[in-house]
Amino acid sequence: MTLTYSCIIWTHFVEQMDKIIESLNYSSRSYWGDPNKFQFYSDISSFEDSTTLNVGEDRLVRTNFTLTLNGWLIPDSLNKYLSAVNRQIGVSQVVFGLEVESTSERFVASTKSSTERKLTNVITTDSQNIVVNQTSNVSAETLTYLNTNKQVTGTFVNATTATFANGWLTAPAGLTTDQNSFTFFCNGQLVEKTAVVSFTESGGVSTLVINASALGFSFSSTDEIIAIGKFS
Repeated sequence: MTLTYSCIIWTHFVEQMDKIIESLNYSSRSYWGDPNKFQFYSDISSFEDSTTLNVGEDRLVRTNFTLTLNGWLIPDSLNKYLSAVNRQIGVSQVVFGLEVESTSERFVASTKSSTERKLTNVITTDSQNIVVNQTSNVSAETLTYLNTNKQVTGTFVNATTATFANGWLTAPAGLTTDQNSFTFFCNGQLVEKTAVVSFTESGGVSTLVINASALGFSFSSTDEIIAIGKFS
């Protein structure tokens, strides 16, 4: 369909008229309409000035122009569909990254908080941290050990082995340092406990051996291998 409209603009002053004509002329020969529905090509060929500013007569600031629109006939069923509110909500996913606490200040604060609640000795162990809530008779040696959570970068040996140039921290009485006291990462990805064949210490050097099949990949010389735990 080609539709033609005869339009008239009335204003009080010429300055007001100029701004309106500039806006219309700038938008001419472009597509008008709702960007989310339909737009139609528009064209304004010219503007006809009918301004009258004669002395003794009423001021008349008027402009005539012809607007031509090229569009399509849209069926009522489609118009009804477009006028309705259609809202779609996609599937959302919340992902929590791995967090490992390594600052002694937070651990001490947690220990003091639990002491105020008069809890009995509780030791809770998970794959990442050891959290101890004890009464005030915890020794300084034990606190120092528990607050130690050192990160060490390993050295590639072969596809299943990496070494770390640090020995293990000696555990005080009642606590034990073993491979469960450490957490391993390869290029930021957690190495599951089930994929660790062994983690041993000898002569101040710690050696990690993995099961590549259980892990799903093997080490390479360009990998960043990190261990976090009770290193001396």
